[in-house]
Amino acid sequence: MDQISRHTRTDYTLPCCLCGSHLMTSIEFAPNFPWVTSDLRPWKSKASLSMCSTCGLLQKCTDSRYGEDVADIYATYSLDSADGSHDHLVVRAGGFKARASALIERLSEYGVSLQASGSILDYGCGRGAFLRAVSESLPGWSMMGADLTEANRIDVEKIEGAEYTTLSQLPVERRYDVISLIHVVEHLQRPTEILNQLSLMLTEQGVLLIQVPDFSKNPFDLAVFDHVAHFSVQSLKNLANLAGLDSMVVAEGLIPREITMVAKPKLGRPLGMQATDGPEETLRTLEWLSNCQQQAVSLNSSGDPFGILGTQVGALWIDQASDAKATFFVDEAPRRNSEKFLGRPVLFPSDVLFQNRVLVPFLSEYAKPIAARLVEFGVYPVLIRSP
Repeated sequence: MDQISRHTRTDYTLPCCLCGSHLMTSIEFAPNFPWVTSDLRPWKSKASLSMCSTCGLLQKCTDSRYGEDVADIYATYSLDSADGSHDHLVVRAGGFKARASALIERLSEYGVSLQASGSILDYGCGRGAFLRAVSESLPGWSMMGADLTEANRIDVEKIEGAEYTTLSQLPVERRYDVISLIHVVEHLQRPTEILNQLSLMLTEQGVLLIQVPDFSKNPFDLAVFDHVAHFSVQSLKNLANLAGLDSMVVAEGLIPREITMVAKPKLGRPLGMQATDGPEETLRTLEWLSNCQQQAVSLNSSGDPFGILGTQVGALWIDQASDAKATFFVDEAPRRNSEKFLGRPVLFPSDVLFQNRVLVPFLSEYAKPIAARLVEFGVYPVLIRSP
């Protein structure tokens, strides 16, 4: 495959999906750049990126073709994760923890204390990972989950104290102490309008809890076809301002490689948007992806068995981008059901043959501690070169 191309032009005509500006810079990919979906499927259509010069949002070109493709993705969407669980696992002291549980646990460190009782609407709840964490940590809360279709009703209503509704049937007259959008806002083509509408459903002291991927820390987010928006801290703050919200907390790394925001309706006139950096960060991120692709191809050309760390979007993208077809995948986290990913074995580090090479597709700050753990098992970690 040709190296991923990275250049800019300024003939983009569609307005920004956040602020409506037409001051857009287009960022092109090679024609055969591989795309994947957020539910871990290869996707063969094409997409393009642009950055708004006004609010700084990096976003897909949301033309009619893109909208049709995304509708097709959601029509067959499945939230079954690779390990059969309902949520991603993150490394915490003493082992692994469900991402939603870790989020609730850490909010207090940022001055957000949830009371013993209250009400929550989880907008875009999926199969109920966040509501399940709320039920376990805050059993006195009443919970409502809302999503596109009826597909998740049974899973959500199994959670004690939880109700379920589709987004089209959401009772807008109800009020909530917390409205959560966990890995939802990046999917929205009208994020400002939707956040503004949801803010009207908060109680007097209510807050919105938003979490989105941080593409600068997780480059593979750019390759997720159905992720419309790719946020930085400042562009997420700009979204809050435009939606009439006061961003009380905006934290990078509260959950690794993600941005978390807690916001409430703002009194008075909205603040103006602040300028963000240009497309340089995006270009560096694309260069890192190109390095990742090249190293996977190099591993494959040796003819020796090799593995890829992970069973999520990054591992899928590398497999598609390089045609490397790793011999196996490696997962440090406990796995409940599946022992295969993309039809190939998933191994614990202790099960990898001595000195087998394993590509670690993370930025250096995350890859180095992982590599140190792999070395303890006799695994040979291969790190991605920085741009």
